[in-house]
Amino acid sequence: MAAEPSSTISAVWHLGHDAPSLGNGAMLLAEAKMQGGAESFIDLIVIEEGRAFPLVLEKTLQEVRGVASIHKYAQFRQARLQKQVWPSSDESVIACHNIDTTLRLQERFLLTGARPYLQMSQTAKALAQNIISRYAADRAPITVHLKNQMGGESNAAMGVWADFIKNRRDAAFFLIGHDDVPDILKKMENVIIVSQHAPELAVHLALISAARGFLGMQSGPANFAIFSNTPYVLFKNPAHHKTEMNRELGDRNNYNFSYPWQQIWREHETLALLESAIDIILSTHAPLRHAHVR
Repeated sequence: MAAEPSSTISAVWHLGHDAPSLGNGAMLLAEAKMQGGAESFIDLIVIEEGRAFPLVLEKTLQEVRGVASIHKYAQFRQARLQKQVWPSSDESVIACHNIDTTLRLQERFLLTGARPYLQMSQTAKALAQNIISRYAADRAPITVHLKNQMGGESNAAMGVWADFIKNRRDAAFFLIGHDDVPDILKKMENVIIVSQHAPELAVHLALISAARGFLGMQSGPANFAIFSNTPYVLFKNPAHHKTEMNRELGDRNNYNFSYPWQQIWREHETLALLESAIDIILSTHAPLRHAHVR
């Protein structure tokens, strides 16, 4: 049974079973919110067991609205838990609980119609809005995350993105994250490298909801678009995590709790696809989006 509003729920993250990543953190918080109620507070319990919880991740998740505290423990038996716990107060159950999936959230949506929703703090949102106001001018602000990791299987096709962005003078592209950005993109007048103006990742994530939409690769930051009402199109290497993606989506191009303007395309980026993607975003009107905000 869901908790009463304003209750506190412990969300247990055992790093021995689930890696310390932004994507996993978003998944766990979204599930805890669904379990505890939209207005519940979360006491994030991190069990390190020899695996350090990165400080940048801790600071970022502390800025998620509703996260009341983060406590780290060396071992599970040391943890002090609230009366309500997600996924369990039993360590053996936690060991079998895979964070990196939306299947439980999709099942919950089928049962209740409730959509998972995460917001950043008012401070982060205000800073994000200030960046847009200063640099978007009369262009449509689009937040972008271009994954670019050494040896990554789902990295962005930078040349394709550069050709696309160069031709879209009607949009201002706010590149979030701390991935390496090619010089060709850095030199474009309609590209804003957010890390040059705000190093805090929380502000980057707040830009996702502050902008007209989000484009990029399916990655950790993208989960904050997935758990929002922001229009987005995510690209996923069709050969990467193929079995997992089929399990999550089947033959659909979005999660069942997503809106029609929120899509995941299991295709490699092309100029034509990027043009189609931004058309989806720019054709979604703000009043329609705002009507769905909780």
